Amino acid sequence: MGLIHRIGCILLYDEECNNDGIDIHWFSTVFNYILLLMNYTIVLALLNMVDVYKGVGSRPRDNVVIPSFFTAFICFWFVVAIQIIFGLVVDCTGVSIIRNLLFTWVRILQKTATDTIPPVTRSLSMHKLVLSRAELVLQLDMITFMYYAVTSKFILTLANTCALVLGSVLWEICGGQIPIV
Repeated sequence: MGLIHRIGCILLYDEECNNDGIDIHWFSTVFNYILLLMNYTIVLALLNMVDVYKGVGSRPRDNVVIPSFFTAFICFWFVVAIQIIFGLVVDCTGVSIIRNLLFTWVRILQKTATDTIPPVTRSLSMHKLVLSRAELVLQLDMITFMYYAVTSKFILTLANTCALVLGSVLWEICGGQIPIV
């Protein structure tokens, strides 16, 4: 079995991964990739919103520190590599490390956007839409986290929790600052 085949098994939730091809676990794959895509687009939208408004208004918000798009992109692909290496070493499947990293980033950016963007500006329809979608994605992430905590092995819950911590640590390493809650 080749390395590319094994990586395909990891990313497509094929727990048995034999030489007969990839046996995709469709529910896990489709559900987690949709959630991953939702998280990723919200991260990009929130990064853009916060970046645009951090220096606007009567009091510039110089204390708002977020990573650049490029840095966030590099950090994201670093976590994809961690997910693949972890899958190869521990023999597990899925994208939960990536998904939980993005969950952490959405939560940090949502708090930063709420603190940074003036209330009058936040009431604009596009901003309301992005912030409401961020809230929806965060709720779906929490439901998913609880679902896997109840239905899966303890090691997955532990891995998901570690991925949340990793998300916070990488946010700081990539140049962001976690707002005080």
